[in-house]
Amino acid sequence: MTTSRPTGISILAILFGLGGLLWLFLGALITIGGGLLTFATGFLGGAVLFVGLIIVAIGLIDLYIAYGLYAGNGWAYSVAFFLTIISLIFGLLSLLTGVGLVRLLIDIIIIYYLTRPYVKAYFGRETHPQYQPPPPIPPPP
Repeated sequence: MTTSRPTGISILAILFGLGGLLWLFLGALITIGGGLLTFATGFLGGAVLFVGLIIVAIGLIDLYIAYGLYAGNGWAYSVAFFLTIISLIFGLLSLLTGVGLVRLLIDIIIIYYLTRPYVKAYFGRETHPQYQPPPPIPPPP
C-alpha cells in the first residue's frame, strides 16, 4: 500500500500556492496604496487599506489550503472542492458575457479529478486498493 501523493494533487497544491502568493502581492500593493491614500484623503484611503488587508487574508487562506492539499488533509479537499464549485458557478455566469470559457473548462477538469476514487482515497474520503490516507502530521513541539 502506498501513501504517495497523486501528481494532480501536487499540481493543484502548487496552483493554490501560486494563487496565494499572487493575492498576497496584490494585497500588499493595495494595502500600501491605501496607507498612502489615508494620509491624503482620510476615509477613502482607509477603505482601500481595508480592501488590501482582505486580499492579503485571501492570499494567506490560499496558502493554507495549498499546504493542506499537499499534506493530504481532508478539510483541504473539502475546501478546494467547494471553492471550485463556486468558481464553476461564476464561470457559468461569465459565459453570459462571452468570457470565462477557459476558467470554466479548468474548473470542470478539477472537479472531475477531485472525484476520482484514488484522489478521494488519498484524502481519506474513500477506500482504494492503491492509496491509503497519509499518516497525520504531528503538531510542532
